[in-house]
Formats: sequence, structure tokens, C-alpha cells
Amino acid sequence: MRIVELGPQATVADIRGLAPAPRDVEQDVRALVEEVRRDGDTAVLRLTRRFDGADLRPEGLRVSAAELDASKEALEPDVRTGLQMAIANVRAVVEAQLHDRVMVALPEGQRVEVAELPIRRAGVCVPAARAPLPSSLVMVAATAKVAGVQEIAVCAPPAADGRVHRVILAACTLCGVSEVYKMGGAQAVGALAYGTESVPAVDVIAGPGSPWVQEAKRQVSGVVGIDGIAGPSELVVVSDPAQDPEPIALDLLAQAEHGEDGLLALISPDPAMLASVREAIERIAPERPSVPDAPLALVHALDPAAAVSLADEVAPEHLALVGAEAEG
Repeated sequence: MRIVELGPQATVADIRGLAPAPRDVEQDVRALVEEVRRDGDTAVLRLTRRFDGADLRPEGLRVSAAELDASKEALEPDVRTGLQMAIANVRAVVEAQLHDRVMVALPEGQRVEVAELPIRRAGVCVPAARAPLPSSLVMVAATAKVAGVQEIAVCAPPAADGRVHRVILAACTLCGVSEVYKMGGAQAVGALAYGTESVPAVDVIAGPGSPWVQEAKRQVSGVVGIDGIAGPSELVVVSDPAQDPEPIALDLLAQAEHGEDGLLALISPDPAMLASVREAIERIAPERPSVPDAPLALVHALDPAAAVSLADEVAPEHLALVGAEAEG
């Protein structure tokens, strides 16, 4: 992790300037998606060998029921408990958003029925190139299950040995998903959108991913629905003085796993707080090889109000407020 210290005069441009410029992958992705649309399974297997180093056969593209069952049995108890808690929490939030059909009677005599209907088939992209992200799977698959989606197809890139990480597979089983494919990247998006001999096409593609995945979703959005186009992951933490530095350091390190093109910042009016978080990061980071050379801004603000104001100007994807003054 590349740590840069900034003072009270730091601006949004100073913070955002630490992240690299977006990569132009449009033409590369277009070629990959077209290759999958034209050649189907053959292209998916060829590209999986090229990008993931996994030499799969057509019959091995889909994860078997035996692999799914074995992954759940091999799951460590603490990880299982954490996944079950996450799934329950996602379900609770989604269930709170479900609404019955509503009939609206208009003065002229018309009646309009408003209903939210689930799609038939959804595709879920789960990143796993740098580190397995079962949380991404849970947020999308558990949501789709509660919404009533009939079929959910999950895609996750395999390791060189041809296996999808067992925690992702276990999360699939805990979410009630049994259709999982060993493929990732733009080729997975192309397969989900156009269908192949082994992968039936879907109605909507959801989930995060690399710039290649996001660009592929953009390019197929006229063929299937998409949940949106996600930019690089961002986290800004605003902290009061005298907070526990370790949870803040762990949160920043976890977010850094998304890649070196993200944005990370800690803003605090207390130099000692910034120093203690830096010490914790430098102590913990070597134990986490999945954390790349992501930029982190440690920003000394004049006071809590200035810290919150700066974070508001940055308008990050994720914002964490730590302490009563930051939250107030």
C-alpha cells in the first residue's frame, strides 16, 4: 500500500489525484465478447486458459454438485457462521423492501396496477482473481433469492488447478445456488449475455468486477439487463481522536484488496490517530499478500467539521464515520 500524508490544505483533487487514470479497455473487451459470441464454449475455455491458467474441458466448465457439497463440508466453523450472518442480514434488508401489488384508481376511471416482478434468470459475476470475495456473491445471490428470481447462474474465475475457491462455492450453497461456472472476466459476461453450448443466456447480469467486467457489461447492456456499471472501489474513513486504530486499518486493507486503481483515505483532526492507523496498517499488511499497491491518503483536517466536509466533497462510494463527533 502506498501511503501519502496530506495536511489541512488538502483538496479533493489532491486526494483523487492519487488514484491512477482509468484504463481504456473498450476495444480489447469488444474483441473478447465477440469471440465468445462467435465461438461459445470453445472461446470461453480458450480465454480461461489464457487469463486464468486453467485448462478445462467443456464438461468441466460447470461446477459439479459433488464439488459444491464438499466445499460446504470443508468450511471452517467461523467462516460458516460469518457467511450465515451476512446472508441473514442481506435477506432481512431485502425483505423490508418487498411490496405487495398496489392498485391506483384515477379520477377518470382508469385503474393502474403497480407491481414489482422478479426476472426469470439472473447471472452473477463474483470476483476472485486477487482474493475470493464471497461477500459479493452473498449481496447479489441472497437478494435475487428473496426477490423470487427462478434461476441464478454464478460465474467465478478458477485458479490454475481448475477449481473455484471453496469459500465462494460454500457461499453459493448457503445462498441456495447450485448453478456455478468456472469462468470470469469479460468472457463470463459474454457467455451469460449470449449463451453458449454449456451456459444458457440470462435476463440480467449483476455483480462487481474489474474494468474489463464492467466494460463488458456496458457493451452487452442492450442484449441483457445489467445492475449498473461500477467504478473502482472507494472508501473514505473520517475518525475522531482516540479511536481503536486496528478496525480502521483492517477496513482500509480489506477495501484495498479490490485493486490498485481504487481510492482510500483516512481523514482525522488528530495526527496521533493518523499515525496509529498507519502503524497498524504497516504491521498487518505483510500478512495479507492479496493487498496490492493501492494508494492511501492520510489527511490531517483542522477539526471534525472540516474532516466531514472534505469527505462530503470527495463523495466516495463507501464512507465510514468513526466516533461521536464524526457521526454528529
